[in-house]
Amino acid sequence: IVDEQVMEMASPGDWTGFYAGLGAMGIAFVEPPEASMWAVDGIVGFNWQANDVIVVGAEAWLSGWRADDGETGVSGGTEIRAGFLVTPQLLTYASLGGMHFYKEDGATYAQFGVGAEYMVTEDISVDLEYKHWQEVSGAGNYSANAISASVLWHF
Repeated sequence: IVDEQVMEMASPGDWTGFYAGLGAMGIAFVEPPEASMWAVDGIVGFNWQANDVIVVGAEAWLSGWRADDGETGVSGGTEIRAGFLVTPQLLTYASLGGMHFYKEDGATYAQFGVGAEYMVTEDISVDLEYKHWQEVSGAGNYSANAISASVLWHF
């Protein structure tokens, strides 16, 4: 017998509100130089469900990262999101934002992304997002691709 409360799915309108969570991100710099890093993210955000199918929101995160050369550091970013509910539980979205690496020769990046978020219960969702970053200030003209996965608690 399955606990009905655990299996209860989100209903329309449940996307409005604040959320917080934890995530992991893999980042690959594609030009120059080719490099990669992993990050652990703390995430906060807010969604507003405009009607049965449209959700808009804003999100911020702070990441601790480690590069493949052993360098470590902190980065943070913000994004706005607009999406379409494929089902009451499945949100697909596009995002625009920015991110900054906090280090001596830190850089700021413009970001666009696409993702999907699924409401597992009324309070818990899982999110998978692809992000592309293009440097807008810093030491060079770097760009990167990232994949992030997170678990979010909605309240």
